[in-house]
Parts: sequence; C-alpha cells; structure tokens
Amino acid sequence: MKVRVFAPAFLKLTAIDDDGYITLEEGATINSLYRKLHVSLPIRPLLFCSINLKSAKLSSILKDGDTVSILAGISGG
Repeated sequence: MKVRVFAPAFLKLTAIDDDGYITLEEGATINSLYRKLHVSLPIRPLLFCSINLKSAKLSSILKDGDTVSILAGISGG
C-alpha cells in the first residue's frame, strides 16, 4: 500500500518517492513507518503525528491512500 508522508527534513527521507509516497505492507502502523524512515527510539516521543489530519498514536494502523504528517514537537525559529 502507498501512504503520502509529510516529514521534517532531519528524517531519512530517501524511502519516500519523488511524489511524497512511501510503500508499506498492509496493516502497517505509525511505528512501522518510523522504522522505515529510520527514526530512532529516543526521538519518537518528540514527534507529533497525524493521519488524515487526525492525531495518531504509534499503534495507529495505516490504510492505502492515507496522508501522514510528522511534526517535531521542538523546533527552532
């Protein structure tokens, strides 16, 4: 299945194609997505994640065509 991902540049974005999609297995969770993006365990609690603009947990199951947004809880400016 394909999921659209909007993620901060400090993550490993090479798994995301030029159109902003990543391919995952059916039944994948946010945690699975983080593993594919090589997000380290200490950083995961600092990230806010939403699926189709609704707050998501690490155990939230993704569906084909979902849009996932990942934001850093701490950012400079």
